[in-house]
Parts: sequence; structure tokens; C-alpha cells
Amino acid sequence: MSIAQSVYQFLDERGFFQANPGQEEAVRILLGLNERQRQKLPESADFERKASEQPYLQGDVDLEIFVDGAADLQKKAAGIGGAFFRKGMEIYSFAEYLPDATNNQAEYTALCKALEIAAQFDVKSVRVSSDSQLMIRQLNGEYRVKHANMKPLYEQAKRLAGKFDRIEYVHISRQLNKLADKLSKIGMSKSDTAQSRSNR
Repeated sequence: MSIAQSVYQFLDERGFFQANPGQEEAVRILLGLNERQRQKLPESADFERKASEQPYLQGDVDLEIFVDGAADLQKKAAGIGGAFFRKGMEIYSFAEYLPDATNNQAEYTALCKALEIAAQFDVKSVRVSSDSQLMIRQLNGEYRVKHANMKPLYEQAKRLAGKFDRIEYVHISRQLNKLADKLSKIGMSKSDTAQSRSNR
């Protein structure tokens, strides 16, 4: 169960919605739990979050997203992760396995996945934070995308960004991106499950 779902259940069990019947839909939207979103999005990544992994939130945009990608070239496995925050509260997260990708490909794939999900929320302004300085500088026009295999992912990210009125890309340290980093590692760890299925 995601944090957002836990908050909703907490309020429901204590009779908040019975006492305030007009507030249920507003709370669902705030938490990212309206019916349209619940039908399209899978369950959030379920794992224990530590206080030290909580990212720094500014709260001046509709949605704050933290993304990361991880790759193990020897195992030919990678993982992507992302966490979404709205009004200071985590509303969604993902951790997925990515077969045979470089670290840069994993970083961009995590970004594209995050933007696809963000488009399902009713938001106009988005901030994406990542510890990949290369990706952030490319997205901000400071660096060119030179490798041919990266250009499709770069173009995909640009197209997805066009769905929002305002989008910012911010480079942060790994220390401030612990949650997304953990999610990407969880995603990469799913390679063992994928490998065991392929060997059956």
C-alpha cells in the first residue's frame, strides 16, 4: 500500500469522510487517488522508507519528481526509479527492471517513465530532480546529445515535457536523491526474478 493510500485509509477509518462528506473527492485528488489514476497506474513501489531518504521539497510547483537510473553492465541489467510529491506528500513511486541498458539510458528511461505518469495527474507545473548532471544539462540546453543511441530517449523526453505548462530540470547531489536511488536499485534487483522466469 502506498503512503497516499495509507493516508486515505487512515482518514476513512476515523470517520473523516462521514463527518465531511464533501471532502472525500478533494482528498482523493490531492493524494492522487481519483478513479482515473487508480485504473491506469499500478501499485506504488512498496518498501520501507527511512527519514534520511526524504528529499528536500520546495513546494512551489504542482508536482515534484525525483528520478534515478542504475545499471550493472556485467550482469546486463538496469533499474529505474521515481518518486512523486504533491503538496509535500509522496503520492506515487515506481521501481522497474530494465534489461541490458547503460546508466545514461537508464537515467533517461526513468525520466520518460516519470513524465508519462505525471501526465496522468492534473498538474500544470512540474520539477524533475536528478543526480545525473549530464542528463539535466542536456535537457536544459547546456550540453548537446552526441550519442545516436541517446537521441531517441532525449526526443521522447522533450515530447512528454510538452504536456505541461511549465517544467524545470534540477541537478541535485546523490545525497539528496537517496529515495530515487533506492527505487532504481530495487528495480535492478528484479533482474534476478526476470532471469529465473526466462530459465524455466
